[in-house]
Amino acid sequence: MSYDIYCYKSPSNSLNTDEVDSIIESDQNRYVFSDKVPSYKERAIALLKAYNPRLTSSQITSQSEREDRKIIRHVELNPAVGDPIIQVTVYDNHVFFSIPYWYEGAEAEKLMGILKGYIRVLREELGFFVYDPQTGEVYDPAENDYDGLEKYLEVGNHLEDIIGENKEQSKNKKPWWKFW
Repeated sequence: MSYDIYCYKSPSNSLNTDEVDSIIESDQNRYVFSDKVPSYKERAIALLKAYNPRLTSSQITSQSEREDRKIIRHVELNPAVGDPIIQVTVYDNHVFFSIPYWYEGAEAEKLMGILKGYIRVLREELGFFVYDPQTGEVYDPAENDYDGLEKYLEVGNHLEDIIGENKEQSKNKKPWWKFW
């Protein structure tokens, strides 16, 4: 389980959850590609790496990195060893952040500070909005400062209970092949 955040470019420049779902779905579908829709991937990668120079791109193939990004639908940016772990996946029109729930206290605050910085850069430079699937909220970080720390800690504190509930439910459930 992870705490997930999406930053995306809204074609309508409005806060709309249906639009978010559409953007994410089309970006993640490797068979959908259109040169007519502008891609923000290159610019987002450059901005995130400028904000945090310790981010490294995943290795892809022997072609140049720039050519690879045209072919491959996403690029992963990884933190340096010892840095707080925020997995960053950059698609054509959205950026996906995934954070493990093992941070607490000051470490969690530091982690959320880094995430806020990423969000701020993407909003200021590309006009990206934020979608938080944990709360179901879509918002403009230029108007509302992102504060996911409370929700992150809340879920993190109840993670063992959540996992325990799922284990208990699956233990009592019949396997799919036992239909009698």
